[in-house]
Amino acid sequence: MPTPLAMAAFLRSVRLVMAILPIRCLRLFAGFLCAAIGCMRRFGLEAPRHKRILRRIVAEDRMKPILAALVALGLAAPALADPFAALPVGGAWRVTAIAGEALPANAEITLARPAADTLAGTVICNQYSREVSAAGERLVVGGLTTTKMLCDVELFKFEFSFNDLLGKVDAVRTAGTGIELLSGGAVVITAAK
Repeated sequence: MPTPLAMAAFLRSVRLVMAILPIRCLRLFAGFLCAAIGCMRRFGLEAPRHKRILRRIVAEDRMKPILAALVALGLAAPALADPFAALPVGGAWRVTAIAGEALPANAEITLARPAADTLAGTVICNQYSREVSAAGERLVVGGLTTTKMLCDVELFKFEFSFNDLLGKVDAVRTAGTGIELLSGGAVVITAAK
């Protein structure tokens, strides 16, 4: 249930939008919608059957409060969450677990974000780099660039798992002083500062 302050803010925004928007703009917008519906029908596309209702709304000047309410609701909608919030540029972490399995003491895997579009670090005895970007609220990790040094054979499974799972990561969240990298909602990599 909205608080009285939230309701008052909503009503103020509706009043403000109604005062600012001239009727001409609203009629133009409704005319555009009617034209779009007409084009859809001409090309055989399924169009809504609300053309008469739109015309009546415009003729009776009832479009202004409707659009004001839509604008106010749009302004009240939450912004998309930043997928990089837990992974700031310049941040560096030491990986502590991969797929729930703790790393042995002699296995060093690091994760850093040296630039806005890059993840990089050390994985056992190799260096790696990956492009990273955002797609809405999701994280998108690109292809792998790595050195090919021969490392300890017993630690190779950790290197392989890390490289494989890092490519599947689609979200990051903070966990205490560290971070958790997720794929499909499941934690796949855990790292600490």
